[in-house]
Amino acid sequence: MDIKTSKLSGSGCDFVVATTQASINSNMLEYLGEGTQPIQYIFILYDNNLNPTVQVNLEQIQQMTGVNPFDIPEGTQSSDPRLQALNDAMFYVGIKVQMGLPQGVDPKQLPPVVKLESADRVQFNLFCSQATVVQLKTVGRRSAWSVYNQPTSSIDNLWTIHTTVNLVVADLDKNLDGSTYLKNNPQIKQQLKDSLLNLSGTAFSLQQLLFDLDSAILEDGTGFQGVKDPEVQNLLNSFFLLLHKKTASEHGLPLVAVTAVSHEPDPSSLHMTGFERTVTKVDANDGAATTLNYLCAINNHQVPSRYTHFDWNWMRPEDVNQESGVISISRDILVKHIADKLQIACAASCYKPVIGSDSRVIMVPGQTPPAKLSPTGSKVINFYSDLRDRGSMATKYWDGRPRTMMVIACSQYSCDVSFSGKSILVEQTLEVWACYNPDANDCGATTSPVHCGRSDEYEMSADQNGSLQLTLKNSSTWDKADHRSAAPSKDGDYDSFRILNQIFRDQISALCEGNMHGFQIGQLESFVFPGAKTFTYKDPFFSDNQDLICEITYVDPVKVSPSQEPQPQPAAPQPATQADTEGPPSSTPTGNVGKLTGSSELMRNYLQGEIISPAGKFEALQRCDGHTLLFAIDSSGIFHVIEEQTGTSHTGWQVHDLSTAAIQALFPGQDATIRSFDVAENAADGTIGLMMTLQLNGNDHLVVSLGNPSGDTHWMADPAWTLVPFDSVDEQPQKIVIANTLFAETVNRSQYLVVDIDRPDNNTTGLSITRYHIDMARSAGCYWVKHDTTVDIAAGQYQSVVGRISGKPGDGIYTAGSTGGAPQLIYEPIINYYGNGPVSPRRLRLPGGAIPSAITTARRPDGSTDLYALGNSTLYLFPSDAQNEDTEPLAVFNGDVLAGSETLRAMTHDGVTTVWGRNSSDQVYYLACATSRLSEPSAWSTPIPILSQVERISAYVNRADGGNTIFASGDGRLQKLMQGSAATGRIWRSQEITLAAPPTQKSISFMSYTTTIHATQMEMDLPATNTVVNLSANSRTPVYINGIYHVLSPTPMHVATDASGTLTVVEMTDSLHGAIVTASFDNTSLTINPMDASSSKLTALDSADKLRTAKIHSAVTAGGVVGSPQLTSLISSSVSDDDVNAVAQNLGLLKDAYDGLTNPGKQIDETRTSEPQVYESATAGTLPGADTRVVNYLSWGDIGRAFDGFIHTIDNIADMIKRAFSSIFGDIWHWVKHEAEKIGGIFRDAVTGTLHFFAKIGGQIYHAVMDSFHAVVAGLEWVFDKVKVVIQDVVKFCEMLLGWDDIRRTKDVMHNTIKLWMQNQVDYIPKARDTIDKEIKALEGVMNEWTGITNWPSLGDVSQKPASHSASNPNQNQTSSSKSLANHYQTHAGQLSIIGDSPTIKAAEQLISDLVTAISNEGIVLVGVFNQLTQLAKDFASLTVEQVLQRIAGIMVDGVLSSVQVVADVLLTILYDVAQSAIGILDAKIHIPVISDILNAIGVSDISFLDLLCWIAAVGFTVVYKIVEKCPPFPAHEESVQTILAAGAWHELENVLLHPTLPKAVQKAFFKACHGSASFMSVVGNPVTSAEAYSEAGTGGVIGKGATVFKIVVAVCQSAGDLLVPQDPLQNKGIKTISTVTSALKLLSSIYFSGTVQSQVGKLGFGSLSVDNSRGIGALVGAILVPIKLTVSGWHFYELTKDNAGNTRSAAILGEVSNLASCVSVIAYAIVVNDEDPDTRLIAVTAKAICDDAFAGLQVAETIVGCP
Repeated sequence: MDIKTSKLSGSGCDFVVATTQASINSNMLEYLGEGTQPIQYIFILYDNNLNPTVQVNLEQIQQMTGVNPFDIPEGTQSSDPRLQALNDAMFYVGIKVQMGLPQGVDPKQLPPVVKLESADRVQFNLFCSQATVVQLKTVGRRSAWSVYNQPTSSIDNLWTIHTTVNLVVADLDKNLDGSTYLKNNPQIKQQLKDSLLNLSGTAFSLQQLLFDLDSAILEDGTGFQGVKDPEVQNLLNSFFLLLHKKTASEHGLPLVAVTAVSHEPDPSSLHMTGFERTVTKVDANDGAATTLNYLCAINNHQVPSRYTHFDWNWMRPEDVNQESGVISISRDILVKHIADKLQIACAASCYKPVIGSDSRVIMVPGQTPPAKLSPTGSKVINFYSDLRDRGSMATKYWDGRPRTMMVIACSQYSCDVSFSGKSILVEQTLEVWACYNPDANDCGATTSPVHCGRSDEYEMSADQNGSLQLTLKNSSTWDKADHRSAAPSKDGDYDSFRILNQIFRDQISALCEGNMHGFQIGQLESFVFPGAKTFTYKDPFFSDNQDLICEITYVDPVKVSPSQEPQPQPAAPQPATQADTEGPPSSTPTGNVGKLTGSSELMRNYLQGEIISPAGKFEALQRCDGHTLLFAIDSSGIFHVIEEQTGTSHTGWQVHDLSTAAIQALFPGQDATIRSFDVAENAADGTIGLMMTLQLNGNDHLVVSLGNPSGDTHWMADPAWTLVPFDSVDEQPQKIVIANTLFAETVNRSQYLVVDIDRPDNNTTGLSITRYHIDMARSAGCYWVKHDTTVDIAAGQYQSVVGRISGKPGDGIYTAGSTGGAPQLIYEPIINYYGNGPVSPRRLRLPGGAIPSAITTARRPDGSTDLYALGNSTLYLFPSDAQNEDTEPLAVFNGDVLAGSETLRAMTHDGVTTVWGRNSSDQVYYLACATSRLSEPSAWSTPIPILSQVERISAYVNRADGGNTIFASGDGRLQKLMQGSAATGRIWRSQEITLAAPPTQKSISFMSYTTTIHATQMEMDLPATNTVVNLSANSRTPVYINGIYHVLSPTPMHVATDASGTLTVVEMTDSLHGAIVTASFDNTSLTINPMDASSSKLTALDSADKLRTAKIHSAVTAGGVVGSPQLTSLISSSVSDDDVNAVAQNLGLLKDAYDGLTNPGKQIDETRTSEPQVYESATAGTLPGADTRVVNYLSWGDIGRAFDGFIHTIDNIADMIKRAFSSIFGDIWHWVKHEAEKIGGIFRDAVTGTLHFFAKIGGQIYHAVMDSFHAVVAGLEWVFDKVKVVIQDVVKFCEMLLGWDDIRRTKDVMHNTIKLWMQNQVDYIPKARDTIDKEIKALEGVMNEWTGITNWPSLGDVSQKPASHSASNPNQNQTSSSKSLANHYQTHAGQLSIIGDSPTIKAAEQLISDLVTAISNEGIVLVGVFNQLTQLAKDFASLTVEQVLQRIAGIMVDGVLSSVQVVADVLLTILYDVAQSAIGILDAKIHIPVISDILNAIGVSDISFLDLLCWIAAVGFTVVYKIVEKCPPFPAHEESVQTILAAGAWHELENVLLHPTLPKAVQKAFFKACHGSASFMSVVGNPVTSAEAYSEAGTGGVIGKGATVFKIVVAVCQSAGDLLVPQDPLQNKGIKTISTVTSALKLLSSIYFSGTVQSQVGKLGFGSLSVDNSRGIGALVGAILVPIKLTVSGWHFYELTKDNAGNTRSAAILGEVSNLASCVSVIAYAIVVNDEDPDTRLIAVTAKAICDDAFAGLQVAETIVGCP
């Protein structure tokens, strides 16, 4: 039988305490493992008779010999003077022993310390943490020195003392002086006193129960075991027993228990006055469940017999690891104890009726009802009272005559108390009745004006100190009172009865129904067990025989081991690190050199994404690089992780569904939902563990995924989940509800999964938690292993966190909650490291018995954790080495900002501990302190609210840079809040979590600092394309670099420039704050502060006139202005002149401060420190001070009122600072700027120039130094806010805006020009064949005229260097805004889609076949030429222009042009019918993310391919042109511009642009627009054309069509510029015609073969090329046409050698050099597309990129030189 059958009635035991052998052993080992035992030495010397009888101690032997024998190593020679000294002292043997755990041995592997056979026969093993024996033997004339040590790290051959002992009781006096051990351990002594708070000091004597170590020495068989050397064993057994006795008597060893009995009177009936001990043997599991029983008597009852026997076991073997034992209180004792208390409570409902002589009835309360105690059954107590009185009462007859009647008044009260399960039931009944005119048998008319009852059921629990808590579970009342009048008698006395009834009721109307007050069973924890330990109490219940049973568990020893790791000490002052300064950080070598330029603009930007909204719970982890993994359950119930990815995506965040596939696989066809989850990082290996709680049909299921790497996140696509069914031994509940899940680690860094479940008892209403470990290895045959909490914890409002008390081998769990309204705060190790039995908890408490509303831990370097707990409005610290119930926690901070906090998070990083919280006002705050000064409340920062309206938070310190990071949800937002470095003043910035959105979804717009950095080659003025640059920021900052999300930090990262040699860095901002960015090569660096421009623009408003005339655009569309500007004043006209003057003054001061940071040595303009301006009636002036002149220059009304009486009493700025809470500027600013009423001010120290900010928050004044760019910029925002200029308007004033009308005109000019040029070429095709045949023959006739020329140097320097060296930088003057559309195109080109059907052309199969035949027929000549051109392409970058021309002259042999002519004729035949359809691709409607949205916003509903590229080019050209020329390129009022736009044919365009009256400005703009756009679009399109060329898939898709349109736009822009604004053009008309026709053929064929053609192409061999698709044919045709283009260029060069030098000739030369680069690019393209050798293709694609860059640079150079 088990404990449920406990029946102490009749046993002679008032109560019994039973503890298990397993718990005694594990707790004894734990006690020994604390290392509190001293090292003992015994030295034995020979006496004069050479017998080893003389004992000395260490001090004596050292005085005699000057030697510590244990310092002499084994094998020391006899000649050693130390041995000679010992020999002279007659030394024989020395023994050194320290009691404790053997070193290096797992305690679980040790034999038991105690084995209980019976109370008088206990097997006892005592271990040594270290044991050494040294012996000096003399053999002849030689001495032999021997050293024997106990083996370490193995249980084999341990030196163990074994004995069999009896248990005895040693008396103690009340001051605990009877134990030397307690004298030497005042902390434990004090614990005993504290545990007896409910006992008076003189009621009892105090007794300590020990194993009788003295008698152990006398026992036979006592001695060392495991010693293999017989001589050593003899030495130990002979001499150690004396040492053992000395240790026991001087130090004390609490092997079993210490029990206390009070000597003072005490009302409690449960104070022990005597006890006896027995043992209950349980053989299972090596006797682990065997119990040592304390049979206790109270109130001087007879002490129970030692032979008392119980028919039940006190502990089941399966419960050994859950509790140390039980306490059982006899039913008889408990009932008597409760009856005494209840009798008083019952008296309040027990009345005695008294009928007075005045006919009044008086109900006298407080009558004590007698109690009847039942010896059996669940109803244990009955109180019953029947009190009556008889008397006369006056009444009336029916006719009003007076009458007197005899009345009996009776009050009957009963109260029944029942014990069952976990409940106490109290049932009360009260009846008051009256009998009128009773007869001889007291019978008569009767009424019951009061007849009521109530039933109260109390549920039991126990708090951690053993106080029994009774919580009202159910309460009900009933009322059966007789409210009717009494029946009339036969003689007509009806009215008399009625009147008497009314009188009776009136007189007892004040009688309340009976009630029963709550009561407590006294505390029962005054029993102290091994190691001076008390118990925790849990789960009280009644046995079947109504004994009260409660589980008990030994608490941990009170001594806390000090931290083994040294605590961080304050560091000496060090130079500021890069993260804390504004200067550029050090760079890691890139291996690259070059030049860097850049600029930044505050402008509107766009992102193709969607902002996620908060749903439920979320938890943030971070990877080793500081990037976030945000785990959450979304609104659809999907458990996912949002991964922050750098360098891989546009938005930077990717969501991974972690649950859907798992649910479908584990519960196919069922509707399982996710209720909660937990995540953690394994400290041992950095892997991530996941636990997910699924609910199905009202039952929770646990699903686990472990070992997921945090670095490689590919597992997120398909996590390996394992279903963990509830399978705990002997427990199969129909339903479980998982309340909490935790990850923890042990000494060997094993990861443990801890799960709490809510499980109601059938007899209780409330829920309490039960705790389990999840054993994924199922080593015990099941997953769920019960490791329950050692105290009662009410479910729902409790918190658990993982941590570790200092000196402990592994983690434990802190749990804060309550039971029955009593606080519970306890620490429990994850596992019992010392063997079987439950873990030993540590009880903690908050002052005043406060219930912790939130707890958290912060890890120290040694692995231990400090515990932080919030009670009411105070944050308490439990240092890891001072966590016990007798030590008060340290109050770190008390303030209203902490009130009601139910969420705390903490983390230690880089010597700083940070605690975050969310209070009852839904505000997020944090505190921080140097870890070395945690115990100093003054060292903690002042908590300031950072966010409001927050529902949930997850926070951490970023491990990459130490920045505070908070994820917060609330008010419909989920945001990431990051705190900047010290260099920023710790400014906070928020970030929305943005996921990729479908391409057709509208993009997100936002304000940004967009920084453009151009990298240029060192040797040439060309972009350093795809070149690695070091990039960093002064604080960790999320940005978009070339459209890809990255996180910059003070540590430089390697980022490659794009194909234009550009890095575009976009940083979201909602204010004027931006990160300072540094880019560097190995030879140079560039730092860009994006705030410079905003600060400069604002501080330039340094006069009232400038401020009054400052305007902002009130209507901004897509980051620009459409139509007539709508301007409003920056400052309202209602602002007074005084305030405007004050702003001007303050802007000047802020400019000085900003300049002082930029140029620290710059002299500050002291003339600005004029008398301060005031607002309204507030007065403020120069603050008085002897040495420091302080100017309050923002003392307007609110600040004056806020600081009134404070400012005027200070003497200097230092005194002002002392009167305020100093904090970090970023914290104060973040809170103040979100407050509706901003009360504060900025003060400037006129001597140092330092700015100080003061603000009033919640009745307190806070101060911060403004010593960073960000702080000064915040000051600018503050200044304008004081005159009611909101930050949005300040940003508008600084924002760069696009002039959309000017851009649109440029776009229309270019679009019309390109369309007309293309149409003109299509119209010319019918007559082009005859023309080209004739002109090619003519060209062949003059070929020798230029191929033999040797006068190329006459062309100037251009001819004497490679083509690229004459190029200018295509990025010259380009800005972030000018490249905005181009950047968006490059980001989203892959998402471009065609709206509707893709344009196609049906080709005549025969014509395509004819073309292939023509190429084959001319193959001998064409292949030879192509091979030579291929070599030219490879060498082009290193050849001078002269050398290129010489190569071309050698290639253009007789017959080449004729062969080309054959192919051209067939091509013209093909294009004759399809040319018009082919150019339809230009008008194909498309959609591209972001750009389509921008154009839609300005009124452009649909765009085509050509529209798209023209808009990109127009923005790129117009913005730059307006910056350089200070005017738009094509003014709206200019008539010729309108004529250009209205032209409907090419000849009309020629008439306008070639007309001599055309304004030079328009001619210049058109020339630059054409050639500049050719350059710009070449650079923009290079990545697209290169990707298309290198693609194996061909050009049937959007990319191929896009690449074709780019080629058209670039070529037409160049041609249009040459033709319509000619610069020293071709003079030979025939060759000019050939040039035009060939260009048309090339472009039209590129369209035709771009994938729109639908025709099968057979495989064509062309030298090393293999052509098998339309794209290959098109590329080959383009290459075949190159000789004509080269011949034309050669002829033009020939003509130019004869012309006079000048800008026009230089422009023409540069144009033709760009043509050479273009031709070589065409050759390279044909190789890339058609050559099957990957190495050859790679060489060719590189050559193409070089030529394309050169072309772009040469076109820019032409715009600079030409048409000045």
